[in-house]
Amino acid sequence: MSVSDLAYPISVLATLLALLLASRPLLRRWQHRLAAPPDALISLRASHMLDRSRRLLLVECDGARLVVLTGGSQDIILPWPGTGGTEAGP
Repeated sequence: MSVSDLAYPISVLATLLALLLASRPLLRRWQHRLAAPPDALISLRASHMLDRSRRLLLVECDGARLVVLTGGSQDIILPWPGTGGTEAGP
């Protein structure tokens, strides 16, 4: 394998790396547009995939934080730990 055979794949990889690095500032600039406005009644604060079908969500609804477990046989909604209260229905 000669140097000229390696030049093309290396240049393609370098170009892709440069595009990825250049896209980071653009994503930061548009991040505020993707976030919920501060006066929104409901917003998604965090999301975590537990496995292929289940997801754990932290949702803020009118100032109250809720933990939502989706997927599986049923969805479960619980108040944020430490806030007291009982289970909120589905």
